[in-house]
Amino acid sequence: MTIRMSRAWRVHSYDAGSLPSLDLLPVPEPGPGEVRIRVYASAISFVDLLLASGGYQWKPSPPFVPGSEFSGVVESLGTGDTLGLRVGDRVCGVRQGAWTEMLCLPASAAARLASADEPIDRENWAIEAAALMAPYATALYALRERAQLRAGETILVLGATGSVGYAAIQLGKVLGAHVIAAVRDPSKRDPVLAAGANSVIVTHDGWKDEAKS
Repeated sequence: MTIRMSRAWRVHSYDAGSLPSLDLLPVPEPGPGEVRIRVYASAISFVDLLLASGGYQWKPSPPFVPGSEFSGVVESLGTGDTLGLRVGDRVCGVRQGAWTEMLCLPASAAARLASADEPIDRENWAIEAAALMAPYATALYALRERAQLRAGETILVLGATGSVGYAAIQLGKVLGAHVIAAVRDPSKRDPVLAAGANSVIVTHDGWKDEAKS
């Protein structure tokens, strides 16, 4: 019997100077309610790098596969309810162990972007989708649950051209807020306006007073 293998980056040690290695691992089989994703792209976040270097508060026991954001195509379905996902569906999501070619996860953790027979009119869809879920989920939690933002309120978004800041602009508009975006460089004014910001402040001496006015 031939065992299918796939590549994955694995951390073998937290020692200083140790780097993840590209290992060959058996292709995992999806369990009940799970799907197997052929990963097309993985984002790399600050938290991922902290985790891989042993600097995060949660430290998995080596060897382990780091990474948390991915996009790809459903390759196999486990038994039971897989929430309507089908082989060939394009998906993205957040799941620990994403720096791999093959990833098994609960079907509920995979967000369908397009069905197997539905075209995606974006050449770089996998790259864009890999970094989609975490920033938008973070921004939504911050605005809706923590800040309890209500329609008609005003928000000031710092770091507006970062992934979470950019998501906060768009979600703030969806939630009915007046959005002020703060950027360091005047050249970043147009991108945040295109994202939906009502106005832009370039951070300089006195910018806080400008924002209050």
